[in-house]
Amino acid sequence: MSNGGAVICRCSYDTCAHDTDCATGHLCACHGGAYTNGGNSSVAGNCRIDSDCGAKGYCSPSRAVGGCGGLGGYYCHTAMDACINDSDCPSGGGPEVCAYSLTSLHWQCIPELLCP
Repeated sequence: MSNGGAVICRCSYDTCAHDTDCATGHLCACHGGAYTNGGNSSVAGNCRIDSDCGAKGYCSPSRAVGGCGGLGGYYCHTAMDACINDSDCPSGGGPEVCAYSLTSLHWQCIPELLCP
């Protein structure tokens, strides 16, 4: 039985199954993980697990900077970070999110790019 609505199908495929399937400096992000949509894919990062980040550091997924909220990679949180969570960011000039900056090499508040 159909309710008359359009059926929406979307195909995806995995570009990796294990971290070893990815280039150096990348890891395999699993479908269904934070900020992912689609199959497993290789993403940039400086950590895979919390112990990669040293004492008191931990590994977290980051939104892609300027990437409409997609996964930018997995990066260590350290004492140099300007934020830990989105709630640490002001929203006076528009929504901001806490994300890893490849320029400053730490987590900071960045404007959230709103995509259609």
